[in-house]
Amino acid sequence: MKPATTNISAKARALAWACILLACLASLANALKSGYRFDTSIMALLPGETDTSLLEGSRKQLSAQFSNRLLFLVGGNSERLTPEEISEFANRFQQALVANDPDKLIGFAEEVRDLQELAAPYHAYRYKLLSRDDRRALQNDDIEPFIKSAQQQLLSPAAAPRVASVIDDPINLFQQFVIEQLDVARGNIQIDTHGPFIESANRHYRLIPATLQGNAFDMGLQTSVLNSIDRARLSISHPDVELLHSGLIFHAAAGANQAKTEISTIGLGSLAGIIIILGLHFRSPTPLLMAATSIAAGVVFALAISMQVFDRLHMITLAFGAGLVGVAIDYTLHYCCARRALGADSLAHILPGIALGLLSSLLAYGAIALTPFPGLQQMAFFSACGLVGAWLTVACFYGRIPLPAERKPSRIAQLPAWLIARRPNSRNLLAAATLTILAGVGALEFSDNVRNLQSSPAELIEQEKVIQSLLSPPSNSQYFLIEGADAEAILTREEQLRRLLEPLIADGRLTGYRAISQAIPSLTTQAANYQLAGEAFYQQRDAIERLTTPLGLPTTIATELAQRYHAQADQWLTFAEWQSNHRTQSENLWLTKGETSAAILPLIPGSTMPNYNELVRIATTLPGVNYVDSVRTISDTLGDYRQSVSRWILVAYVLVTLLLLLRYGASALRISAPPLLATLLTLAMLSLAGQEISLFNMLASLLILGIGLDIGIFLTESSHKAHAWEATILSTLTTLLAFGLLSLSQTPVLHQFGITVLPGIAITWLLAMQFSPAPTDSNSPNPEGIS
Repeated sequence: MKPATTNISAKARALAWACILLACLASLANALKSGYRFDTSIMALLPGETDTSLLEGSRKQLSAQFSNRLLFLVGGNSERLTPEEISEFANRFQQALVANDPDKLIGFAEEVRDLQELAAPYHAYRYKLLSRDDRRALQNDDIEPFIKSAQQQLLSPAAAPRVASVIDDPINLFQQFVIEQLDVARGNIQIDTHGPFIESANRHYRLIPATLQGNAFDMGLQTSVLNSIDRARLSISHPDVELLHSGLIFHAAAGANQAKTEISTIGLGSLAGIIIILGLHFRSPTPLLMAATSIAAGVVFALAISMQVFDRLHMITLAFGAGLVGVAIDYTLHYCCARRALGADSLAHILPGIALGLLSSLLAYGAIALTPFPGLQQMAFFSACGLVGAWLTVACFYGRIPLPAERKPSRIAQLPAWLIARRPNSRNLLAAATLTILAGVGALEFSDNVRNLQSSPAELIEQEKVIQSLLSPPSNSQYFLIEGADAEAILTREEQLRRLLEPLIADGRLTGYRAISQAIPSLTTQAANYQLAGEAFYQQRDAIERLTTPLGLPTTIATELAQRYHAQADQWLTFAEWQSNHRTQSENLWLTKGETSAAILPLIPGSTMPNYNELVRIATTLPGVNYVDSVRTISDTLGDYRQSVSRWILVAYVLVTLLLLLRYGASALRISAPPLLATLLTLAMLSLAGQEISLFNMLASLLILGIGLDIGIFLTESSHKAHAWEATILSTLTTLLAFGLLSLSQTPVLHQFGITVLPGIAITWLLAMQFSPAPTDSNSPNPEGIS
């Protein structure tokens, strides 16, 4: 009765696993049908924000400002095309873009306003608003240049339009304030009757700002918008017309295309290589079908579970998972090799070994999953689920599948004994390895700069640089955060900070900044401006007469000017009123969370940006002011986690070795030593080759531990039988193939995994062979079988 019970149990396991896979397929189909979206943002790989403070809010706010903005520059050589012709091409492009995809792009209305529109909300408070340069001049008691300039402007027929009458703004103090605000709002952008434009050398560009309606990382939206842009580009096809564009969606789309390409090349390349290797070795379709089944089951299981756990799977997760085929196939290989050598009882013979191998791999992926990087958590979870799915497929399905009769041992099976017979002296090998490790450690350099994760095409990056050089936009990653008890305290502190930044602007290290107090001075500054303007002009009858007499104005105008000035004594431009009229600027530079508010002052880098410590020092001189460099903060975080992972690797080796000692005794060192030495040698060689070590190299070292332990465990569990050596060689080849292709990836994270795991696993196998005895059973190949 026992065999019957066992048979029923085996059938039940197979049926249960088949039902689970069918359920996974149904879940997967339903998720894709429901429009499940995949993520392509490189920032999704980085630690998520858990801080709920204003600091975290400022990062999100600045990031959100840039994520859905697009900017098109249509231009050309101003010696070949007139501004009017360029404007016509820009209009054609904008009209074509709207016609092609009206639902995806919005906000084509001009963002940079004219002086009259900008001046209107400020007019009632004009005596309390001064530009920076006018304030300095009035503080020097030098009113004559203002009088002469105003007279020339009033008498000249070609003078620019005034934003206020001569009665309301006799010496253009209010006009200069409004001009300064427009300069703050538009930077290098100018305006004429055709709209905003910018000139540089002999190039003239028309600006077309737009807002993306949707998520820039939505691949469906990317395809739609980019196709619309390509069609609109045809409307301005001309040899002298140039189209530049800037926006996150272009980088997101490039990353998505790159990930999709690498999924196909890495996945299909691994699969093709595996088919060739197994075909040449087994010369039978059955092992190939079994391998394909376990891989497919692993991928389906991993996809279905992962898509239930994560709202959005990252495309890089799928590209990394494509390399899973080189690992998931190991269990099938061990079964196929053992079945040919041992017969029908082979599954029971190898299950303990492949179970321990699965456990060691899960420990390695589990360590990666413990990191606070969402993308890495997905990679680890997806890969772990895939391995579990592949293992269950072997354990539940393959026990009774017939395989071809035993053939003459292949040349691959002969390799271990041939190499073992000729292996060098272990002491000499260890000495050479030690010297290499010491030399590499001496040259070891680390790199945690998050910019190294950037994988956008060079053409896109160069185009962004050109646009930034033309527009000098404020940075969304380098800024000051100014907190205070209320709006007045915040504005006052920001004005103090601006005074400390002036020397940096004077020596060219900063081009400038965007500050909310440039548009809405604190009440203290408004009072000082009012007093300064009065003492310099409005309360000085002789100064007023020096302006009005040469113009032939009546003498009574001096009294009227003074009366209008004094009538504004109790009127103040409050922050609440300003905010209601300037929603966009307020949303960009002002942050409120609950009862707390803060101002954001983004910097515009100059020819040489001040160093981080200098800007931090400036911030510390004022209470409630912090300097934020998001790139540096994230890079520092990467460095912290790299150190944590390095410590975890040491702890993991100690724990694994202790666990192995419980089962294998002294042989445990034979299992754990090869991956440890291989990891150290790999890092040393990368260092000697000039490769900087990052967090992702260290995380890949955990994979060397997990995958490398499999080799020693499989060999030890089988008492170093020939079939285990045979399977280990094949699994090493497939793993090298998978991660070797990852090393060719243009995605920095995948590339760093690949260039670390590729040599690491190869060295692990060679060291395992060095420390292992020769095959011992009757299937052991003749050591002289290879010449």
